Amino acid sequence: MAHPPAQRLIYDVKNSPTSANCTACGEEMPRGEVRTAFIGEKRRWFSAQFDLHRQQKHLPEDVNHAPVRTVKKATSLHIKQ
Repeated sequence: MAHPPAQRLIYDVKNSPTSANCTACGEEMPRGEVRTAFIGEKRRWFSAQFDLHRQQKHLPEDVNHAPVRTVKKATSLHIKQ
């Protein structure tokens, strides 16, 4: 089973986040530029970018596979009768 997507932050020598990527697919965040010098704000910004990425690229298992299971279950019930 694959691990759920997680954010991996990359820091500079001053312990300030400079970039981030997704551990599941490797996509790099951000798509824009961080426009703050404050470390806490940078972390929140990268976190928001990752949340958006996860919603767009990594849907929950139930959303992806629930219709398939429903069809398989309905089909198997129909065949057994």
